[in-house]
Amino acid sequence: MNYKTRVINCTITFCVLAFCSIQVVAQNITARIDSFFLATGNDENINGNVLIAEKGKLIYQRSFGFADFEKTKRNKQNSSFNIASVTKTFTATAILQLREKGELQLDEFFIKYFPDFPYPAVTIRNLLSHTSGLADLEIFFEPLNKEPGRIFTNADVIPCLKLYNKPLKFQPGDDWNYCNTNYELLALLVEKIGQQSFASYLQQHIFLPAGMINTYIETEKINREDTMSVKCYMPGKLYQSTYMPVDSVASPMIHYILDNFSGLQGQGMIVSTLPDLLKYDNALYTGKLLSNTSLKEAFTPVTLNKEKDYNASLSSRLGKAYYGLGWEIYADSSMGKVVSHGGSYPGIMTLFLRNVSKKQTIILFDNTNWTGIFFMGHMALRMLNEMPVINLLPKKSIARVYGLSLMENGSETAINSLLELRTDTIHYTVSEKEFNTLGYQFLMDGYIQKAVETFRLNSLLFPASFNVYDSYADALVKNNQKDAAIVMYRKSLSLNPGYEEAKNKLNKLLENK
Repeated sequence: MNYKTRVINCTITFCVLAFCSIQVVAQNITARIDSFFLATGNDENINGNVLIAEKGKLIYQRSFGFADFEKTKRNKQNSSFNIASVTKTFTATAILQLREKGELQLDEFFIKYFPDFPYPAVTIRNLLSHTSGLADLEIFFEPLNKEPGRIFTNADVIPCLKLYNKPLKFQPGDDWNYCNTNYELLALLVEKIGQQSFASYLQQHIFLPAGMINTYIETEKINREDTMSVKCYMPGKLYQSTYMPVDSVASPMIHYILDNFSGLQGQGMIVSTLPDLLKYDNALYTGKLLSNTSLKEAFTPVTLNKEKDYNASLSSRLGKAYYGLGWEIYADSSMGKVVSHGGSYPGIMTLFLRNVSKKQTIILFDNTNWTGIFFMGHMALRMLNEMPVINLLPKKSIARVYGLSLMENGSETAINSLLELRTDTIHYTVSEKEFNTLGYQFLMDGYIQKAVETFRLNSLLFPASFNVYDSYADALVKNNQKDAAIVMYRKSLSLNPGYEEAKNKLNKLLENK
């Protein structure tokens, strides 16, 4: 064998070994990610879908839990989710497309296109970057009082802003404040310049070019029988292990969002699937939707007037983040440039996380309102980049563990569970507010003795709080222990003498003795 042949053989052998080594490393990373999600899923946290890709290649996907608990219909990879505020990246893409065509300029005042807009100093860039100072959902509250059944659309936004008639929260560009109104106005702008509905524009200029055949805008005008669409849930009461359909939750704000605000677009309301969002991701990487120049600008943090600092992160635990044009940009660049957008809708949490330096993408959906997916996404990104993984997941509620145990196993087991978990401060948290909520849930549902036990425990856990004694007294009254209730009201007032509610309840008890 001559020298040249030996060199070629050695080169081939080295390449094969290197390729095998890369494959082993990739398999190890995938196995580690899978173990992480499986462990979390088995702990009844994530209930939804996960997808991870690198350079357009799918490296991990898995579904957890149920799309419909009542029908025991499981989540699948093509299950449809309302992606909530991840929609804002689409709205921003539409605006930047129009800018590339010369149809608008970002530093133009919005009033140029809508002369009756009541805040002349606000620019298109201010709307994209959440630096406008505009009010959010509160602009609809006065009309709602007059017409409780009204369904608002984007055509109502400017009239409601005029009716609201309050100054901006700050001068445009002076500060940063996340605001859905910004993106509803941008959707109006897309419609006016594009001379078609917002839904039609997205379909023609984003969904179809990207190949997103299972993506659409969910509005009151679309009655689509989508068999793959998931139901939205929220955790049951703190003593229940079940989930409640969101439309059964007695919350005015949830009712407003599900019904009255269901006609608003631009800020949310796109329905999509994991495969379709991956197509969108690839279309952004390959220039099908926007030029590299526009994407670079979208991924550049907005600078406030006087260079004032701000933080656009979903949570301080995820590190500092800024906001560009429709995207959050993380300050930590140790893994590359990481951009993302999260979404929250009643019963839905979504995350679209992209490391644009390495073309890594993580997409997470959950249909039980679990905020932990935001932290899971960032932990998975660290695993993908072989970085030390810090436990970012929110701590679990001992109040929930206690409530479930008290309901199912009795007082002794519940107390033992609390004592055992209380020392695990890494994974569990003891919250006065949650124990108080648990107590009132028991009380309102007729479990009076359990409410008494819970409030008594809360007074032992947080003896310096005036509120725990007031709540404890409420339960004692319901349990016909009026003398003990008087003692507790007095204890509450000794800690907070100005607490009028406790004074009134105490005086009423004393008068009836």
